[in-house]
This record gives sequence, structure tokens and C-alpha cells, in this order.
Amino acid sequence: MPHMPAPVIEKLGLRWKMEATFDVNGKPFKVEFTALGSEKYYHDNKLSLKRRTLKTRDVVPFELDGNKVEIDVEISAKSFETKAYINGELAIPELFPQLKERVEKRNQNTKSQFLAKLMLWIILAVAFTFIFQLAK
Repeated sequence: MPHMPAPVIEKLGLRWKMEATFDVNGKPFKVEFTALGSEKYYHDNKLSLKRRTLKTRDVVPFELDGNKVEIDVEISAKSFETKAYINGELAIPELFPQLKERVEKRNQNTKSQFLAKLMLWIILAVAFTFIFQLAK
């Protein structure tokens, strides 16, 4: 498995920027995303691709020094997954594990908040029904 230093997530005012770097044949391959849909891909510290996209699912392929590198991205309100494949094999299971963990925690909190609100509304409905029956 290629070496991968910890990803960097920077908050830049209202924007954020994420960077992750891993090795492809001993040369660094860097992936950089921003919240506004900007994507930059660097190989050996040279810009390979720069684009702006709002796609929620995409695979970005590269041919680098005889290796096929694919960055698989899936972003939604419920999940955030970014994987790197080298020659068809999963090399990096998650480029931004901290962000994925945050999204999953937020979704768990949202589900528990929904259940708490649902229980409160059920209790209030039963209480109002009981009070209405007593008032008759």
C-alpha cells in the first residue's frame, strides 16, 4: 500500500480546502478539493488536471508513468467517499477519513435528533388526546 501522510483540511473563511497526498511509483500524487467545486490533481508536484465540477459522483482517470490511477469520488448529504486506485487495485480506501467520519457522525446525530423529536411529538399527541378526553 502506498504511503499516505495525514490529509489536510483548511478552513478559508466561508470556503474550505482539502488536500491528500500519496505515492505513485515513488512520486507524490496530490488531490486538492475546495467547497466551491474546484479540483486540482498534481503528480510529481506538477499540475496534471484542474477543473471545476459540481458532480456528486465521478471517477477521474490518469495515466502516470505507465500506471493507471483513478480517483473515485462520491459526495452527498449522507456520505463522503474518496478512493484512489492504482492499476485497478484499491490503493487508498479513503483519501479524507476525517471528513468522512464527520459526515457519518453528523448523519448519526441527525437520525437521533429525528427520533427524539418523533418521540416528543408522540408523547404530546397522547397527552393532548388524554386532556381532550378528560375535558369532554
